[in-house]
Amino acid sequence: MERQVGVPLLLGVVSTVVVIVGTVVGVATTGYLLQSFTVFFVIPAGAFIAGAGCASGIFLGLLWLNRKPEKIHYRLAGVLGVVGFVGTYLALYLTTYVTPDYSINHSFKGVPISAALSFLQYMQLDISSRASTFFVSVGHTHVPVGGTEGVQIEPLNWISFAVEPVGYLLGALMLAPQILGSKLYCESCSLYMKTKVLFRANPEDASEKAGLLDGAVASSGYALKTLAEQESKAYKSNGGPWAEFAMEYCPRCFDGFVHVKAMRPTRSSYEEVMSARHSVRLDRAVAHDFLVKVISPTN
Repeated sequence: MERQVGVPLLLGVVSTVVVIVGTVVGVATTGYLLQSFTVFFVIPAGAFIAGAGCASGIFLGLLWLNRKPEKIHYRLAGVLGVVGFVGTYLALYLTTYVTPDYSINHSFKGVPISAALSFLQYMQLDISSRASTFFVSVGHTHVPVGGTEGVQIEPLNWISFAVEPVGYLLGALMLAPQILGSKLYCESCSLYMKTKVLFRANPEDASEKAGLLDGAVASSGYALKTLAEQESKAYKSNGGPWAEFAMEYCPRCFDGFVHVKAMRPTRSSYEEVMSARHSVRLDRAVAHDFLVKVISPTN
């Protein structure tokens, strides 16, 4: 139990420190505070990302240890999200300096602002003086309204700040666990299953190819290899959606499934339509033959 909690917690602390340091460095070099970025002043997009970064070490540790997340891990993720939120502002406060001409910097030039203001006073000054930039869409570009320097609207500044800790928590509890994704877990071997894509096909051919796959899976590893090679060569992408045929298996006992996934492209990548997934239990002997004897005959 100590290893299952200790290692993920240690990595979570490291990832939280990295986020805090990275945010401070970002402010020092660009003047931009990631966690303050909101959409419509109520969607804390920047804080969501920062919170996920803080908790990412916990779930990376679980993946490394091949352990399933438990309630304690989510609690620790939430705590680290809050620590990241408070720690970032505290780090900014301690690294903010004022020069004789009253310009503010994070280069340790001048007098530390902590010598003149308390932490709460610093936060009040920082939040009330923030400038917001509004954008309108013109074609495929976003054009700032009122200049790139932004405008100050104090009530909106406080609303945006108030949702930041919520964003940190949501990022830590919802986005960071996506590191584990939808990976299946082999309870017998205490291992996360691995995925191997066999081939792709056009959506209109998915039913036919699924029938061929069922026959190959019921036959042998060699039949599965032959089918995968033939279909991989035959598939021609048209840039639209496709059907993906993939194995998800335990690397130790070879238990698992063959999935038929409906995939569709997005703006930046692609995603699976989970409601359309069809899965068939994988025969362990066929999986072993395919993965060990056929794919890696020297193992």
